[in-house]
Amino acid sequence: MQDWQYINTNLLEITVEMGCYKFPTNDMMPKMWEEHKYALLSFLEMANTGVYGLVLDPNGKPALNATVAVEQGKLITATDLGEFWRMLSPGKHRLVVEAPGFESDMFEVTIGHEAVRHDFKLNVCGTRYGNETVYLRGNGNIRIAVIGISPRLFLIEWSFVMTIIKPF
Repeated sequence: MQDWQYINTNLLEITVEMGCYKFPTNDMMPKMWEEHKYALLSFLEMANTGVYGLVLDPNGKPALNATVAVEQGKLITATDLGEFWRMLSPGKHRLVVEAPGFESDMFEVTIGHEAVRHDFKLNVCGTRYGNETVYLRGNGNIRIAVIGISPRLFLIEWSFVMTIIKPF
């Protein structure tokens, strides 16, 4: 159930096993609490770390079906109200937000010991730079195409281009 819960609902479900007994008796509980209380409290504090915020359209309304990708992590889906949240370990992380009909956006966040809020306001496709077009240049065997690409897909597209273009 834990894997299904995380994959399909973005909810993190944890089972904590603190001893060898599947069903500890009541008289064992105070000792188990003393042995594990600092670890449990430290784990609970992690809920206050990471990043959270809203994914909005230019009018301040939720961007529907928006996804937030964190490097080295699972793609998460924002709620219908545009809310997203993700527990992250301290350090630098790159977030990439995408929604159908909107330009993607990227943000690099440094996580400390408190949660960081960052709201995204996405631009409608084609409004930031005017009319996007694919420009082809050259005749014969060598042609150049200039296109816009998603930051999330850059490495995939780059490796594809490098496999089809022969070096000089």
